[in-house]
Amino acid sequence: MANTIMLMPEQAAMETGVAKQTLADWRHQQKGPPFVRIGRSIRYRKAALEQWAQDCEIDPAEILANAPPPPAGSRRRYRLRPARDSNAPLEQGFFMGCAGPATAGRSQNELTSS
Repeated sequence: MANTIMLMPEQAAMETGVAKQTLADWRHQQKGPPFVRIGRSIRYRKAALEQWAQDCEIDPAEILANAPPPPAGSRRRYRLRPARDSNAPLEQGFFMGCAGPATAGRSQNELTSS
C-alpha cells in the first residue's frame, strides 16, 4: 500500500472528467468507480479509477455488429451518432455509458436512437 496513489474526490473528478457531485451521487447509488472510506474521508485509488475506465470502454464496432438489422424494405441505415459537442465533458459520453444516471434503465435501442 506504500506505492498506492490515493486521490481525493476533487482529484478523482478531474482525473475522470466526471463532476465531483456525480461521483458523490454514484457512491450513494452504489455504482461508479470503487472508493475507499477512511474514517469520514473518501479516497479513490488511481489504479482502481484506471481499471474502472477500462471496464467502461466501448468498442463502436461491437455496437454496430450487435445492432439489429433494419426492417425489410427500409432505407434507414444504422450509424453511430457523434458527440453533440466535441468540447462536451466526458460525463456526457464515455463514462455515462458505464455508470451514469442518463443510461440507467434505458435499453440499447433507446440509447442509440436518441
